[in-house]
Amino acid sequence: MKERAGRWTGQHAFAIAVGLAALVAAYLAWSAVVPQQVPDFALRAKPVYRAEVGAAVFLGQYLVIMAFVLALNNRGFSEIGVKGLKADEMGSRNRQGVVEEHEQSLSDLWEVTDEFANSTELSLQELRMRVSALESSRGDRL
Repeated sequence: MKERAGRWTGQHAFAIAVGLAALVAAYLAWSAVVPQQVPDFALRAKPVYRAEVGAAVFLGQYLVIMAFVLALNNRGFSEIGVKGLKADEMGSRNRQGVVEEHEQSLSDLWEVTDEFANSTELSLQELRMRVSALESSRGDRL
């Protein structure tokens, strides 16, 4: 019974949260204190002012709920612009695979770099020995 109730709540949690947000927004809009002189953006009408307060509260709560639900599903807003919001996987398995491949490539690159540095050092040591030998042989001739 608990499993079934938990599954039902999980499937309908977003709808329940949005419904509660609508109720809270309606309550806050109804109980909003309207100023003596209603602003122009509310068309100088108390009902319009209350409707705008309710809409603003609802939209704010809706964005918070949507972000929370997306985060629970390992998703997040990837684009926010004039075309709206776009949700995308934030830590998908494909991206994790790409990260692991990149790390392996970096590891391989470090190995190649170390080999190159070691061979360069050996070559420099050989050249120094040859230069020393040439300088000593030249010194003998003078």
